[in-house]
Amino acid sequence: GSNRSQLKGYTEVAGQAANVIVANPHGITCDGCGFINTPRATLSTGAPVIENGQLRSFDVNGGDIAIEGAGLNASNVDQFDLITRSAKLNAELHAKRLNVITGRNDVDAATLQAIAKADDG
Repeated sequence: GSNRSQLKGYTEVAGQAANVIVANPHGITCDGCGFINTPRATLSTGAPVIENGQLRSFDVNGGDIAIEGAGLNASNVDQFDLITRSAKLNAELHAKRLNVITGRNDVDAATLQAIAKADDG
């Protein structure tokens, strides 16, 4: 499909705490979203690159992440990452530790180091 992910409300990890990744190259909208029982949450418009069963990086070519309406509450998340071509922050965003990486990049999933790709116009 070609639809954006619409995050409205909280996403909860049942049982043992786990990191959460929402990846959609078509875009992600957060309107009143948040995460429960999640030490690290990542929203990305990049394609996850997996090598030997491990997440290596995000291959970001396009898309946007929009924080709007009721905003984003990540104040109970140790680390929150936005990895996207562009970010539209039009509502309140609360976080302990927030990382925003924008642009057409290959972004290391562990270190968040971004390697810029050639401009596509």
